[in-house]
Amino acid sequence: MLRPHSSLPSGGMQKVALDDLIPPLAPVPSKVSHYTNLDALKGIVTGHVLWASDVYSMNDPSEIRHGFAVLKRVWCEERATSAEPVWLIEYVDRLLDPERLHTLFNSIYVLSACRKGDNLTQWRTYSGTDGWSIGLDTKRPLISKIDDHELEEGHFVVGASWARVVYKEEQQRLLCRISIQNLMRAIRSEADGEAIPSARTENFRFQILMLLASMKNPHYGDEREYRSIVAARDVVPKQRSSRRDDGKVRYLHVAGTTGGPNFEFGHLPIVELRAGPTTSRQDLTEVRELLDATGYQSVHVLSSEIPWRG
Repeated sequence: MLRPHSSLPSGGMQKVALDDLIPPLAPVPSKVSHYTNLDALKGIVTGHVLWASDVYSMNDPSEIRHGFAVLKRVWCEERATSAEPVWLIEYVDRLLDPERLHTLFNSIYVLSACRKGDNLTQWRTYSGTDGWSIGLDTKRPLISKIDDHELEEGHFVVGASWARVVYKEEQQRLLCRISIQNLMRAIRSEADGEAIPSARTENFRFQILMLLASMKNPHYGDEREYRSIVAARDVVPKQRSSRRDDGKVRYLHVAGTTGGPNFEFGHLPIVELRAGPTTSRQDLTEVRELLDATGYQSVHVLSSEIPWRG
């Protein structure tokens, strides 16, 4: 389930394939689009990083908690009829202990996207009058880019592949049920007559948290969101201004990789940029020049086909 990125016993970075735990109820498209404005786009292209925001800063205040409630209900049903050995049942109970999981909820960061790169609702909500959508290749991995001074002792970072957000409760219950079965199968394999190390138990908990982050309240179903989910414990996040709550949003930088075995940082997997309906022709020329100067010569620059004055 987890592939080591560092041999450090007290911390490090790891890459996780969510499909190992979470069944793909629907395939993730080969390209998803992240919406932003011109100033942010310039920073993304020149810095070769995207921003994964603290899950608590998202527009749904029930983030993580909603998924946890669904998971607990499903586990109670599974537990009541399970023929698994007592030690395994009790181990899963400890994994799902709410007090322990709640302390890790603020370790989850998400990069949001949607399937369509030219969507009126997205332009209205996220992009202002100089909006852009960034088309990303979902087959090319993203990893956290964290400076050494942002790491605390015992840090732990997990980078995730893309996942489709699930909104319908019956699908969420199915997702949880199959994920629990996959989790117990992995635990049996890990144990094999031996005690499971505490670090591995923590890894399982982060897998569960990433499962929770892939489910949202059904009222948000119109968003049809896709997410790249990052789990980061004992990391000092960056902050930016926000009009919500205390005025700050915690975030991490997410970068592309060169594709090698050591996950070295590289260019972002950008395959397409699309200017919003109200973006000027001058901005298109400026962005094209910026792409050519920063190593993104192959990226296509398109314009929105939506007739909207803004």
